Amino acid sequence: MEKKATTTQIESPEMERMRLQMATLKSKLGEQEIVNKQLMRHTMKSRLSWINSYIIAETVAAPLVLIAFLLVDAYVIPVSPWLTAYTVLILIGNVVYDWHFARVKDSSLLQGDLGSLRENLAGKKRRIMWENIVSLALVAVWVVWTFLTAYDFMLTLDHESELYFLIMVGIVGGLVGCVIGLIAGLWINRKAGRDYSQVIAQINELLK
Repeated sequence: MEKKATTTQIESPEMERMRLQMATLKSKLGEQEIVNKQLMRHTMKSRLSWINSYIIAETVAAPLVLIAFLLVDAYVIPVSPWLTAYTVLILIGNVVYDWHFARVKDSSLLQGDLGSLRENLAGKKRRIMWENIVSLALVAVWVVWTFLTAYDFMLTLDHESELYFLIMVGIVGGLVGCVIGLIAGLWINRKAGRDYSQVIAQINELLK
C-alpha cells in the first residue's frame, strides 16, 4: 500500500510536467499558426496590390484623356456633343466601376473574414468575362464613331494641306494605339483573374 502511494507521488510531478510541456507546445503551435496566417494574408495583399495601383493610375489618366479629347474638339476636329458626352460617360463609368467592383480593400485582406473575402474575389473573377465583352462593345462604338468623325472632316480639307496629313497620321496612329490598348486591357484582366484564383486557393488553405 505504501509502495503504491509512493509510486503515485512520484508519477504526479512527472505527469504535471508533461501536461505543462503539452500546454506550452500547444501555445507555441497556436502562435505559429497565427504568424503563418498573417504572413499568408500579407502575401495575398502583395499579390493584389497592383490592381489598386492600376485603378489609381487609371483615375489620374482619365481626366487627362478627356482634356486631350476636348482640345482636339476645340482646335483640330469639331466633334459632336453626343460623341463628347459618350466619351465622358465611358471614362467616368469605367473609373467608378473599377473603384466599386475591382478594388480590393487592404482591411479585408489583412483582417476581414476569409469566407466573405473568398466570395468577394470569386465574384470579381466571374465578372471579368462580362467586363471584357461590355468594354469591347463600348470601345468599338467609340472607335468607329471617332474615326468616322475624323474621316468626314478630312473630306473637307485640301489633300495637300498639312492638317490633312496630320489627321491621316493621327488616324493610323490611333488605330495602332487602339490595338495595343485592347491587347493590354485583355492581358490586365487575364492577370487579374489569375491572381484572384491564386489568392482564393490561399484562402482555401487557411480555411482548412
